Amino acid sequence: ATAPRPPAFGPAWTDPLTAADIAAAAADPRTADDWRRLGETLLATGFYPQAEAAYRTAADLAPRNPDAAFDHGFALDRLGRTDPADAAYRQAAALGSPRAADAWYYVGRNRLRAGQPDAAADAFRRADGVPAARHELAKLAYRAGRVDEAVSAEREL
Repeated sequence: ATAPRPPAFGPAWTDPLTAADIAAAAADPRTADDWRRLGETLLATGFYPQAEAAYRTAADLAPRNPDAAFDHGFALDRLGRTDPADAAYRQAAALGSPRAADAWYYVGRNRLRAGQPDAAADAFRRADGVPAARHELAKLAYRAGRVDEAVSAEREL
């Protein structure tokens, strides 16, 4: 099998300093960590589709790495690809990611956007310790007419 190749970048794509940073990160990625660093550089410089491709390669190279799964989900999220992003976030959480609570918050947010309040509430409950998730649960309770529950939850925040 042919090794994946990073995208080509140069001054025509961006300013020379950013192009140099990208070129350095893309010099010869071999490991999942190399691909994650490239993805991080691309994401930080606004090249979201290319970042998603780099993170996907990292996740493919290290399918049991929760950080690679989370990063891939985050890049997919930036592209508005919420269903595959949620799958990657769920995988990251299942693999024991230290950012599992954040992953569940993002899943909840995406389920809200998809018009799935019950699935969103389930995900927000799993986002243990994320204040924004607790706030979203309070808003969902309010919308469902459970005003006392919503007010109580907001006071706790």
